[in-house]
Amino acid sequence: MSISRIGCFIIGGAVAISAGNATAITFKVQDTEVGISGYARMNMTYDIDQDLGDANAVGFDLDTEGDGAGPDWDMSAAQSRIGFSTATPLQRGTLKTFIEGDFLASGNFRLRHAYGSWNGILAGQTWANSSLFLGRTPTLDFPSLVGYPGHVNEARQAQVRYTRGGLSLAVEDPTSDVHGAGSGGRLLLDQNNTDTMPDLTARYENTSSRFQYGGSLVLRRLTVDDGTNSDSTFAYGLAGAWRVTITDRTSIQGGVNYGDGLGAYLYRSGAPGAYLDGLGDVNSIAGYGGAVGLSHRLTPEVAFNASHGFAKVDYDDARDDLGAATVADMDEYRSTTFINVLWTPVPRIMFGAELGVVSIEKVDGDDATANRLMLAAQYSF
Repeated sequence: MSISRIGCFIIGGAVAISAGNATAITFKVQDTEVGISGYARMNMTYDIDQDLGDANAVGFDLDTEGDGAGPDWDMSAAQSRIGFSTATPLQRGTLKTFIEGDFLASGNFRLRHAYGSWNGILAGQTWANSSLFLGRTPTLDFPSLVGYPGHVNEARQAQVRYTRGGLSLAVEDPTSDVHGAGSGGRLLLDQNNTDTMPDLTARYENTSSRFQYGGSLVLRRLTVDDGTNSDSTFAYGLAGAWRVTITDRTSIQGGVNYGDGLGAYLYRSGAPGAYLDGLGDVNSIAGYGGAVGLSHRLTPEVAFNASHGFAKVDYDDARDDLGAATVADMDEYRSTTFINVLWTPVPRIMFGAELGVVSIEKVDGDDATANRLMLAAQYSF
């Protein structure tokens, strides 16, 4: 079974390139083709201004007073990954399965993907159906650009999905994320969040000559119920992505994302889907984001990538309803910029160097910017 067929992307870890048969071990057991894929990965980071977190992903806990601890050096092999796939021909179609994980959970094994598919019907845990990878630019930073159409979920999304041609429809595990004024007067997750319906998603992708494009839709319900009083609101998100292949060596790609009540679907924005006002009403929080990038292959072995992503969240209503102090410390704006060079001297081996720039602006106007240098070595099998 081709590992590229099941979407084993090294997005944000390495290079949004598909690990195809050249980087997989395959063998047959009776009629079933079995594939084993993965890599050993070392990330090394040097945070120039402030400590941006571990070596796998930049963080946004920046000190706007400029007193954040830095510089900081970190190394980690926790992104290392292993996956297993099967493909078994049946009388009607082919049964495919895929199980994959890494060690980002404090060094313990973390299940990323676990699903089966047959005749377009997928059930299990994998990328949120609304995620649009075709517009992503390769980064060494694991989660990659802020604001891009995707979903922040450490365990991916449990779902049932049906795909026919370029269209995919899915029913996904919901996560109601309504916040309220918590202790200390800050906006914190309300403990009475209740999931009353699944997230509904749709995605369409197509290719026309040198142009690839796609779009996705998310519908969700955000509910709070304390056993006596309850309220809910419906939320939605719309996203689009594209990739233009200018030459055989150069492409420009990007995506846009907008919604009301997006929450984690506004990728890495840090925004809740809604807030609970003083009357007990649930109010959705609007936001938008986007990303754009350039990829150019300098030689067959060396690739250059530059990309920028951002997310903007509207806290005006929450500030009016809950008071300025409640939302003052929330990130109203986040952005990430990455410039990297990736060298693949031989198949299965990649070395990379990357400059990352992280910026935030809080509701009260305070802002901060920090820089990171990253080196990575990846050995795939």
